[in-house]
Amino acid sequence: MKLGVSTSVFLRQSIEEAIESIADLGFRYIEIWGEYPHLWARDYDAASTKKLIKLLNKYGLSSTYHAPCHDIDLSSVNYGIWQESLRQTIEALEMASELNSDVLVVHAGQYYPGDPPGGECGRGRVIKALEQIIRRAEALGVAIGLENCPIGPFSVLNTVTCFKDLLEDINHPFLGATVDLGHAYLNGEDPLHYVKQMGSHLKHIHLNDNEGDDDTHVPLGRGHVDFKGILDHLQHSGYEGSYIMEIWCPDNPSQAVIESRDHIVKD
Repeated sequence: MKLGVSTSVFLRQSIEEAIESIADLGFRYIEIWGEYPHLWARDYDAASTKKLIKLLNKYGLSSTYHAPCHDIDLSSVNYGIWQESLRQTIEALEMASELNSDVLVVHAGQYYPGDPPGGECGRGRVIKALEQIIRRAEALGVAIGLENCPIGPFSVLNTVTCFKDLLEDINHPFLGATVDLGHAYLNGEDPLHYVKQMGSHLKHIHLNDNEGDDDTHVPLGRGHVDFKGILDHLQHSGYEGSYIMEIWCPDNPSQAVIESRDHIVKD
């Protein structure tokens, strides 16, 4: 199992300290959090990026990269917001390529209540953005992992069916799914059914837990997600991507990571 940790788990440390903390815990897979206070692509010049690459190489870390997501909306009806969201996502894609990351995680967005029936809607605006992102991704050799987030009834990806339909409508080998198991559970779907339905579209997994009522991202085992059946299925289904722990326990992140690892990795 290619088990790793997002630097967002150590968000109160610098990006360099977060990388060292994850490596010191024995992991060799890492997801770089692509916004403040970690690696916002536009804040890094060539020299800073080179130092970061050297640090990743020092610890033998294979990376994925999470594009900015706060206040980013590829479905936005506001053309200025849509353009900026697209621009920042492509900037993140360029950074992912520099870091030799094999997947860029991207959030989609939400429907706008004022969209006319039968006209352009949030889904169409997401597809328009993804078509541009994918062209650049293919040129750079970085896959896009579209995540089932944000959750809720207005999400463009609010069910596994609509998520799978969108991927199949675009139908490009450089676009697949990042399935956040906690988000799937919180949205009222069985995470095991979710990953089974995704099938070959699945590129990447986010691991976190919750009790079904809030997106708490607690350590694995503290919520109600049944990880055993999901991981057993993935390990026997030919899935070759990484499993990234994306949990939130800022008072003791290292202990939370160890606790989560122990919950799913048995001797």
